[in-house]
Amino acid sequence: MLQGLLVTLELAAASYLLGIALSIMGAAAALSRHAWLRRLATAYTVLGRAVPELLIIFLIYYGGAAVLQWILAIAGISDALEVSSFAAGVASLGFIVGAGGTAILRGSFLALNRGQRDAAAALGLKPLQAFFLVLLPQAWRLAVPGFGNLWMGLLKETALVSVIGLKDILRVARMASGATLEPMPFLLATGVCYLALTAVSLAAIRHYVARLQRHVR
Repeated sequence: MLQGLLVTLELAAASYLLGIALSIMGAAAALSRHAWLRRLATAYTVLGRAVPELLIIFLIYYGGAAVLQWILAIAGISDALEVSSFAAGVASLGFIVGAGGTAILRGSFLALNRGQRDAAAALGLKPLQAFFLVLLPQAWRLAVPGFGNLWMGLLKETALVSVIGLKDILRVARMASGATLEPMPFLLATGVCYLALTAVSLAAIRHYVARLQRHVR
């Protein structure tokens, strides 16, 4: 159970970091002056938030294997390769978090005072420098509560990856239940673990938000 819990935490952390990176790129695209980038960001947000999470996991897991086989076939290699369940889980959940995070960050950027952009331009900063050095730190402060909610949801969504063979805490509990024919102790223990993760995460998020808002009047 402890090994399964560790896998769950590793999956959640890796997916969350990927999701944050995708959120930043998605928000930058959504606020771009180029219409095709804005359309791409909109399509990504709609796709990631409208398609069921389990379907995205299946598409990336099986679709990723098909793409690998196609690339190997072009290279003249006949070896069969499989996408690992962990990698597919990270890609899938990161994609989902990124879609939600894109919408959150975009709203946070739009909530900033227009004068911040003008001040960055007056200092001679290039658009990319203004984005990362001036706008993103301020937008992040506004986006933290939303990203905290994404993390809380992500902790529960990691259980979905067990359907493609990842030995997270839920799959380990199910395997133990089948071996002992006593499912309730393991399922209850799994529930307690998720409750503990949620409680610790909620306390950490509240502490982080309080620190960010300490100097804000």
